[in-house]
Amino acid sequence: MKKRTIFQGLLASLISLATIYFLTPRGTSLFTVFSHVQLPKFLILAGLSFLLFLLMEALTYHYIFKIQGLKIPWTRTYGYSLVDYFFSSISPGGSAGQPGQLYYMNRDQIPLASSMMGLVVFNTGYHLAMVVMGLFAQLAYRDLFSNLPSRVKALMVYGILIQVFLAFFQGSVMVSQKKVPHFVLAFLRKMKAWKVPFLKRVNLDAAKRSMEDYAVYGAYFKNNPQKLLPILLMNILLLVFSYAISYFVYRSLGYRALDFLKSLALQSQLVVATEGLPLPGGVGAAEGVFYRVYQGYVPEDVAFFWMVLTRLLTYYLGLILGLFTLIFLSARPYKAKKKK
Repeated sequence: MKKRTIFQGLLASLISLATIYFLTPRGTSLFTVFSHVQLPKFLILAGLSFLLFLLMEALTYHYIFKIQGLKIPWTRTYGYSLVDYFFSSISPGGSAGQPGQLYYMNRDQIPLASSMMGLVVFNTGYHLAMVVMGLFAQLAYRDLFSNLPSRVKALMVYGILIQVFLAFFQGSVMVSQKKVPHFVLAFLRKMKAWKVPFLKRVNLDAAKRSMEDYAVYGAYFKNNPQKLLPILLMNILLLVFSYAISYFVYRSLGYRALDFLKSLALQSQLVVATEGLPLPGGVGAAEGVFYRVYQGYVPEDVAFFWMVLTRLLTYYLGLILGLFTLIFLSARPYKAKKKK
């Protein structure tokens, strides 16, 4: 593994830990965080919900590749999900998640056109699902956000607008049959002419064939939009599992006044507010925003432990599992197979 990747992971973790340290209420110790758990079964459910969140991404990629005639087991696409989570957690705005996935998909000999289209289709569904969940939260539970600080509400509006833009952008890239292939080929020719490392050996004829396949896939999804509905539904389920983690942590601390749907609505807006920020994994902002909003439902010290446990299960657990996944995928290469 490259030293730069390890350094980025350590830096993001240190920023998060430093933020948590400075947010720690006076007289409260981080080392007592687990002693405040009253109902451990809910903490187990929170961990299971995180694993199911990753599973939904894995099943979505499995479905997309199946449409393209590729046989990729969901156990392998589960690895791609963790790769996405790891690199998204250590890069500004999650920008390295998809390039990381593309790298490991290509290592597994998935054709470039299939892997590129797979990433674009998944992300179109993901951003659209975030918009759907965000609008549901704002319309059905508007009272949840009426007393929040204006800067937090501004971040929520900003986050929704970013997700709308990304959904439209990814969707246009998905159905593009001329512009995207033309841009990719022009980019590769330029890189080859400049003798850029790792790209100067690119076979332009093979790249052209890949882009022709990409255009075919784009035409297929444009003419068969019903095929995108299962992808959207799986992404909505993915977000439900992701947002449910905070609810189960809340219940593990012995509280129950906030019901499940309200908790999902609240968490959806908190994630939307921080995910679009140019920060690795939202570190720094996520801890502060979560802690500030949670105080509206539980005492200050409990809100702190609620935030810490949520971040442990949604950030640090993903980093650790992602790190081991990178090692495993590198050590155990896989060759993609065409369906008979």
